[in-house]
Amino acid sequence: MILLVAAAFALYGLYRIPRLIRERHWNDLVVFCFFFAAALLLCAMLALGAAVPSLSEAMEGVLDFLNLHY
Repeated sequence: MILLVAAAFALYGLYRIPRLIRERHWNDLVVFCFFFAAALLLCAMLALGAAVPSLSEAMEGVLDFLNLHY
């Protein structure tokens, strides 16, 4: 399963990244690579069966730290 995830991300990266470089969209390339790496990491964790942290629990911790309660 992890090979399928890696292959899918590699194919999409090979499709998208050269166009950003060719058109000299450097800011877009940096943001794309950041989110691409984060998505690849999360998908790989799911494929390996690791526990993925909940985004709502993380945001609740940040809000508690900032003393912002809803």
